[in-house]
Amino acid sequence: MKNYPHGTCSRGFTLIELLIVITIFVIVSGQVLPSLGNLVDEAHKKSAVNDLVGAINLARSTAVAESVTVTLCPIDDTGQCTKDWRNPVTAFRDPLKARKVTDSTSVIRHLQSLSGGTWHGKTANRRYFSFNATGFAKHAIGSVLWCPNDKNATKATQVIINMGGRARLATDSNEDGIVEDASGSPVLCP
Repeated sequence: MKNYPHGTCSRGFTLIELLIVITIFVIVSGQVLPSLGNLVDEAHKKSAVNDLVGAINLARSTAVAESVTVTLCPIDDTGQCTKDWRNPVTAFRDPLKARKVTDSTSVIRHLQSLSGGTWHGKTANRRYFSFNATGFAKHAIGSVLWCPNDKNATKATQVIINMGGRARLATDSNEDGIVEDASGSPVLCP
């Protein structure tokens, strides 16, 4: 042991002390990291749902305020509505009901592709949701399911659009940890 001025001494860690600190760190990390992962997954889901519900509400209110048909759908590289909800989702003015973005001024809101999960649309034989001047989504009802990348249905959620054009979130009425779709069946991540 080397003596320093003012009566202090310097001593390093022993190998045993270092191993104890590393062991404690590993144990604590093992408890915290899974919870942190769940927190990140939940944040991705909430962000995706808030963005989509906001776009639906904006599309509906724009249709009413401007007395114009507004379409919300995933679009491909040509601006055409597609059934692939992994593509960016866009709400746009669609007075001719062409289901295609004709120019950039018609776009109301554009949502980028998601991180942490994917959307899966259930729109029957349509590729879109459409809102008329009264705000109704007549003949364009359905739902969009958000699934996390790990396909765990307990982390999934669904946005359901009714004929009135209103969006609501699916609930877990039987409390089994999985939300039910509009028909009452548990959602499944494809």
